[in-house]
Amino acid sequence: MILLIIGLLIFGIIAVLVYFWYITIPVITLIAVSWWWTSKPQIACPGCDKKYRRKGGLADHMESCDTYQYRIEEEKKRKAEWRKAERKRRDEEWEREQQKRKQEEDFRNKRNDWKKNWKDARKWDFTEEEFWKIQEDIDERKDHATKKLWDRYWATSNDSLQEKIQEKIDDIEEEFDDEQDTLWEHVWDYDWYEPSEKEKRARENYEKAKQEYKRSTGRDWHKDDWEKAWEDAFKDLLGDTVDLDECYEILGLPEDAEFSQVKKRYRELALKHHPDRCQDKKEAERKFKEIAAAYEKIKESVEVNATSKA
Repeated sequence: MILLIIGLLIFGIIAVLVYFWYITIPVITLIAVSWWWTSKPQIACPGCDKKYRRKGGLADHMESCDTYQYRIEEEKKRKAEWRKAERKRRDEEWEREQQKRKQEEDFRNKRNDWKKNWKDARKWDFTEEEFWKIQEDIDERKDHATKKLWDRYWATSNDSLQEKIQEKIDDIEEEFDDEQDTLWEHVWDYDWYEPSEKEKRARENYEKAKQEYKRSTGRDWHKDDWEKAWEDAFKDLLGDTVDLDECYEILGLPEDAEFSQVKKRYRELALKHHPDRCQDKKEAERKFKEIAAAYEKIKESVEVNATSKA
């Protein structure tokens, strides 16, 4: 019975829809279009966030949207500034590269000039980096010049032949050793050691104390009765004890060693522990600074002692 009633209702509805087709079809169409339109995703304006369902409507709005146009202008400025900064960076990088190439070319010319004319009596000026590069070049040239001789030396068991080869090697190495000694003679007076901030302040205070003493007494520093105790006064001004015994110990020399021995030993240790020549660069740098500091303190003590005796 219920199914019959339901069937009759459905049949009646269909009959009405068919009979009034000129009304039902437009209504159904309107409902479908409305549903499709409202289901379309809305696109927000990047400037003011106002939403549109049509791209054309959004495009028309963005042309007149002040907020969006302001953002466009700011973006153009930002890109222009970025391009300008990028051009400047590239120009600076190019200039640095050109400068680096020029420095490398200048150094190559200086190195070649040194190789040809190191025996000249003229005064050569080197930066610390140039000095160590030339020192490395001397070592490489010496190894290259003696390599074949050493191969022949170890390849034979003839004592007489080994002795002759050894003499040739000694002659070649002596030439390079002379070149190396000359190179080091040119840089003995260079002040490449970089003191700590504490040492810088101590040296400044030391110089101020000397000037103040001369203003107050009219005499130069260490020209009075207590000049014999100059070392104790220097220690007080330095603010830290200058343990010269420890400095000589670091260099592996006795306390009564001549300064020429100190210079020679410093050269040997500096070559051995230079960071560019060691695998453990951090430890080598620490040791190199320790050696340089010890040498500088001994050098200062020798200079001040010579001044006080003058």
